[in-house]
Amino acid sequence: MKRIRVQTDSVKKGEIMRKYTWLLVVFMVCLGSTYLMSAAPATAASAAEIDRGVNTALKNLYSKYPAARALAKDAKGILVFRTS
Repeated sequence: MKRIRVQTDSVKKGEIMRKYTWLLVVFMVCLGSTYLMSAAPATAASAAEIDRGVNTALKNLYSKYPAARALAKDAKGILVFRTS
């Protein structure tokens, strides 16, 4: 009696490999998009650069609005925000 081999094992292996291949492709696309959307590292300015910017901003404020100097004398602090 001859045995006839049915290739069910190879068909199942092929289907499994296709599923894992698609899973790998999806994973790589997600990983790549995460890398591309990640934020660039922030670089902080030195204390001297910050002080120069603050002093320039306060000079501009005081020259444009002289009353600001009088308010600054009584203020507990002044917030200076970077606009550029």
